[in-house]
Amino acid sequence: GSHRDPRRSDRGQPCGASGSGSGIYDYPFTVGNLKGGCSMRLESRRVSRTHCRILKEEGGYLIEDLNSRNGTLLNGVLLAAYTPARVVSGDRIRVADVDLVFR
Repeated sequence: GSHRDPRRSDRGQPCGASGSGSGIYDYPFTVGNLKGGCSMRLESRRVSRTHCRILKEEGGYLIEDLNSRNGTLLNGVLLAAYTPARVVSGDRIRVADVDLVFR
């Protein structure tokens, strides 16, 4: 698959929660291909309009698939729709056919 810089998508948008000035600051942080409707837009036809989101809670972060067409994988495991899973720095996230690393 395609490999992205662990801190940024191909358009330079943040995809992690920490780092030197490139983190996510607004939650929930949505990922999808809906122009103007997501925190991070991934331009892949396999990515749903609103594909998944990252939530911040006390003590950490969660990722939740939003009933996407082609699924969200966390470290190779398919997430059930609307069932949040804990995500930590270094976790691999696959959004349809796009690979990301949570930082």
